[in-house]
Order: sequence, then structure tokens, then C-alpha cells
Amino acid sequence: MAISMYGFHNFASSSQVEFTVVPQSVTTSSTDINGVAVDLAAYQGAVLITVYASDLSAGTAAWLVEESATGSGNWSTVTAAELVNPSTGEADTFTGASTSGAVEETLALKTEGTERYIRVTVDPTGATGSFAVVVSGQLRYA
Repeated sequence: MAISMYGFHNFASSSQVEFTVVPQSVTTSSTDINGVAVDLAAYQGAVLITVYASDLSAGTAAWLVEESATGSGNWSTVTAAELVNPSTGEADTFTGASTSGAVEETLALKTEGTERYIRVTVDPTGATGSFAVVVSGQLRYA
């Protein structure tokens, strides 16, 4: 299955990219970073979620994709079947990061059946470093 099956056929001319976790350095490794809510109503079809991590000094980092009906509370983890490899269409998960180097990983989120808002939470277990997460997708036609 190619990425075009997820509605990215005309991506460049009608796309939007927004941060759910703005680029930041983490010096306290015990605090989760809760991303800001992204309103999926602005998008048509699946969205891409790209996570970045670099300069990890120790430990690991994990990413959790969450959904909410309101964008201001009652966050729950999206089901495993909603996250897919954009190249194969197969269910997938973020692999996380360790001190082995920089990480850049992208998965597609199927938005059908997903609550209206999503966010990504970074869990830097024992790790300090730099993190960012972006959501991108094709804008819904007006």
C-alpha cells in the first residue's frame, strides 16, 4: 500500500504542518512533555506524525499519541491499529529513542474513528536531550 492511499495525492499544494511539541531541550528527565492539541477537523484523511529527538545524554524517550473529544481533557491513547507505517499501510508504533543517536520517525494516523483532537506526549525516562513533534496533513476543502 502506498502513501497515496491515505489521501496525500496532492499534499504539497494543500498541506499544513503544526507542532504538537515545540522544539525544546529537556534537562529534567522525569517530567513528561504533553504536546498541544491539534484539531483534526482541519485535515482531510490521515495525518503524518513525525517525532524528533537528539542529543540524548542517557536513558530513553518514548512517544504516546493521545486523542480527546474536547482537546482540553480526558486524553486517551489511540488504538494500535490507528497508527500505520505510511509506506506499507501496516500497523506500527514509534520505536522510541536511546543514547544511540538522533531519531526522526514518521507514522500515519488514520483519522476515521479518531476523536477530534490529538496530541503527542514525550516520556523522557532518565533522558535529557532535544525533542520536537510535528503533525502534517492535507487540509480539508472548504
